[in-house]
Amino acid sequence: MDTQESRTGIVMEFVKLSECGRPAVMDWRTYSAGADFLDRVASDLGEAMAEGQIVIGQEVGESGQYRDTVIREIVSRAIPSWTHEKWIAFVDLRAYQEVVEREGVMDMDDRADTALEQIAYRAVRLYLTNKDKEMGA
Repeated sequence: MDTQESRTGIVMEFVKLSECGRPAVMDWRTYSAGADFLDRVASDLGEAMAEGQIVIGQEVGESGQYRDTVIREIVSRAIPSWTHEKWIAFVDLRAYQEVVEREGVMDMDDRADTALEQIAYRAVRLYLTNKDKEMGA
């Protein structure tokens, strides 16, 4: 996952796996907001794998952290902090179609965060599950 071109392939795979809307621009030189969000997830996932935080075929990485914990941290960091960028990514990925799975009172910003988290989490989890199967784990 070192090069931008290979991350673009992973972003495309994330879109397919998460069943979200296809981002408007998938060219890494001019990513749209949704593609940029998924690219940040792909980049951080690559770093976590390079650092041994996530190891294919194992639920606990070399750091001793559970895979699920690392994934949730990656996803949370990738969500745009600027409201405008977050909502552009939300629309670009058609995250408004997500059934938000979180309890409690939520404002619209919470709903956007949760929908984007669900899309990215689902994509990463399925991506790693596929990698595990390829390795025979």
